Amino acid sequence: MTFAVVACLLVLTISSAFLVILRPAHRPDHMGAIAVAALGLALGLGGAGGLGTVTLPGVELGLSLLCLLPALTMTRGFRRVDMLALLFHRDFGVKGADIRGLKNEIATALLTVVLLGMATIRLDGLIGANQGLTGAMALAVLAANPVLRFLMRRLWVGKVETVLPDRLVAPDLRPGPVATPDLVLIYLEGTDRRFADPDAFGAIYRKLDAFAAEGVTFTRIGQIVGTGWSTAGMAATQAGVMVPTRGMKFQTGLDNLRRFMPGVIFLGDILATKSYSSRFIVGGDPAFGGLKALYATHGVQTVGMDYMVQMFPADEVKAARIEWFLDDQMVLDTARRVHRDLVQRPEPLALIIETIAPHGPKGYLSRRNSASGTAEATKDFGRTVECLIDEVMEFVADIRAASAAMGRDLRVVLLSDHLNHCPTLPDGGPGYAGFNTVILWGDTASTPRQIDRLGSMVDVFPTLLDWLGWSTAPVAAGLGRSLLSDAPTLVEEFGIAGLDAMIVADPRLGQRLWAETPEVGQGADCTAA
Repeated sequence: MTFAVVACLLVLTISSAFLVILRPAHRPDHMGAIAVAALGLALGLGGAGGLGTVTLPGVELGLSLLCLLPALTMTRGFRRVDMLALLFHRDFGVKGADIRGLKNEIATALLTVVLLGMATIRLDGLIGANQGLTGAMALAVLAANPVLRFLMRRLWVGKVETVLPDRLVAPDLRPGPVATPDLVLIYLEGTDRRFADPDAFGAIYRKLDAFAAEGVTFTRIGQIVGTGWSTAGMAATQAGVMVPTRGMKFQTGLDNLRRFMPGVIFLGDILATKSYSSRFIVGGDPAFGGLKALYATHGVQTVGMDYMVQMFPADEVKAARIEWFLDDQMVLDTARRVHRDLVQRPEPLALIIETIAPHGPKGYLSRRNSASGTAEATKDFGRTVECLIDEVMEFVADIRAASAAMGRDLRVVLLSDHLNHCPTLPDGGPGYAGFNTVILWGDTASTPRQIDRLGSMVDVFPTLLDWLGWSTAPVAAGLGRSLLSDAPTLVEEFGIAGLDAMIVADPRLGQRLWAETPEVGQGADCTAA
């Protein structure tokens, strides 16, 4: 009887651990407590036989669990392991960030591997499997490791030439003078369209819906590989390209680069040719993840945390600091000041603003929204998103009033930089799940409308150029195609899964995008202006 009880408790512990490993959306809180109690009871009833014995299968299991630990931390924190994101950040760095934001995920991953290892070894000894179960579990853990699965797929598939490098085109800009309205792009960190689903999140998205009703909104902008983190989302929406490796099998080949896709035309390059005063505003260290390199390469001045520390009183900065960045209230207050300065100048202005509130695996409340009066982290994503939207819409109202007072034309773009990273959030229903927020406002000559065509973030850039009237039809840029035209997008043509496989497998794509003057299709010149 005791044997059966102990065996069941150990199986329960192992099953609970594997559920955490294989299902990032699973909340481990209660099941983790049950697993700890089950293992403790099993050891108490059946002893700890075998746990102190060092065997080759035991070492193999320990090593496989150790290899799993970083990947498990990533899936618990960001829903999945994005290998392109990991390789990219390895080379471009995470300056200014630290691991404090992942301490719960690290603890969960550590507890999971310890429980799995101890329960497996004890069950092996209990049933007399002579280390066979331990060896089999080592193989199962290796097979469950998403990093190893990625590497094995790359080895199996090898290099494949696709049509993507030949589809790269430079935007065909209209000759002569064109309208140059003030342009403000606000990246609502992780605020994708799942939050518009009233069944999943109530009415927290209502102010964005009301704003979208005055402009052009796109409801089916999916996420393809190489666009799933902030810098990559900005590259996609400002250049029409994803961020692939530079062609090496398991490396990005980016570690010696100091310029960000210098041969590709970005929005900043076009703004510079039109004499815009352009600023990128972010509440963290601009060097994080290649952001400063991206904007410096393409003619946009960066305003980051170091600037804000000098701009605001020390007590305000202290209250606004969360972990390694400053809250969105301070970011938007900075943007107000920059806008107030630039709107007085004769040349057109462009602001690109990055927020952070519902980043994931937790959200962040600005001072104005927290009970303590200081910026703080929270697991209440509904409140985080609603508060961010409130702050952004107040900012938009302020700059609209300031622009109107000066008699200036203003265009505003609100969009998520990527899908939300939090693994435990509901995805939303059909029509919401897997789609980014993209709203264009301020074109008084066009009728407000909703466009439901299937696209990806690379299609936002040519759509933006089309909407501004800066490019000739059919509007294309990078690998993107304007969603205001009839030209099919790559996602419509190949599907997201098919396109993802092409991006990962073709080394020529990365080689061309990261070259100083990459070749592009149709004989166009992709050299940055």
